[in-house]
Amino acid sequence: MEFLKKAVKVYFFVFNYGAVFSGLVYVGLGLLIAKYRKYLNSWISLIGLIIIQILKKYTGFTITEYMRILEVLFLFMILLNIKLPNSKCYLYIRNMCMLIYLSHLIFLSIYTFLIIGEPNKFGVDTFLVTLVCSTVFAFIVTYFKFKRVRA
Repeated sequence: MEFLKKAVKVYFFVFNYGAVFSGLVYVGLGLLIAKYRKYLNSWISLIGLIIIQILKKYTGFTITEYMRILEVLFLFMILLNIKLPNSKCYLYIRNMCMLIYLSHLIFLSIYTFLIIGEPNKFGVDTFLVTLVCSTVFAFIVTYFKFKRVRA
């Protein structure tokens, strides 16, 4: 039984009470939107966003957490409806965003586990270190990737 208690403690320590998996909800919803190409009108999304902001003031924590999913979806729908001219810059930015998303937990773990020795510590310092490191990493990888393609 002692082993099971330690295993559970390690799980919560490593996976931060399951919060690390919450991003899968957003990735899955994004995949569904991309596959079926079903978008809401920007005005409907904006009204939905405003309604959620009002409702969040009067609901409990659990309901608010579920509302966040709708909030992100409405914001995403607004962004999908923005028409931008074609530009090579967007390809670089899209590639960097993917790399930032894929590497930020690595840099967060390195900083909190190895450097400051406080696993899963959240704060301004953790945010800034993770942001800077993952952005610099993404910029370097993207730069050399596209430099090699041009050559």
